[in-house]
Amino acid sequence: MSASIRGLLVLALAAAPLHGQAKPVAPTNRAVGNLRDGWQEFAAYVAQSAEDMPAEKYGFKTTPEARTFGQIIGHVAGSHYMFCAAALGDTARNEDDIEKTKTTKADLIAALKASTAYCGRAYAQSDAASHGAVTMFGQKHDRLWALMLNAMHDAEQYGNLLPYLRLNGLVPPSSKPSKP
Repeated sequence: MSASIRGLLVLALAAAPLHGQAKPVAPTNRAVGNLRDGWQEFAAYVAQSAEDMPAEKYGFKTTPEARTFGQIIGHVAGSHYMFCAAALGDTARNEDDIEKTKTTKADLIAALKASTAYCGRAYAQSDAASHGAVTMFGQKHDRLWALMLNAMHDAEQYGNLLPYLRLNGLVPPSSKPSKP
């Protein structure tokens, strides 16, 4: 056996007991963090859509049966308070209150910003906290489920806003070129 191989073998054997003495790795918040990243992207698209749409177009509907653009923004804000309240263990507000009471661009953007900040608290919780029990829509789940529904709902509603933007000659935020 050559001296270099013997040296590596001695080094490996000497290091083996140290392997078991390594400090435990701190748990990550990967589950909530991944959901937060996705939610933040779509929440930002909804917020930018609200900013981009002219105030006089907040009453625009794609069809007579559809919600107005402003009602969708109000719906997103109200839904934030429902889903994120569940994720935080808070009492939910009435989901439809904002949609039914706010009509101006300024009021709806303010409500959306406030509801997004509220949800930010829910997405700041640890993975461990996100396993707390919730009951939504008559079913028992965990808080992570409520966060997932909120993120999916924002993505769905952003998809609903796309034709409103395009029919009014606006480029959706997700289709705009990236800034360098």
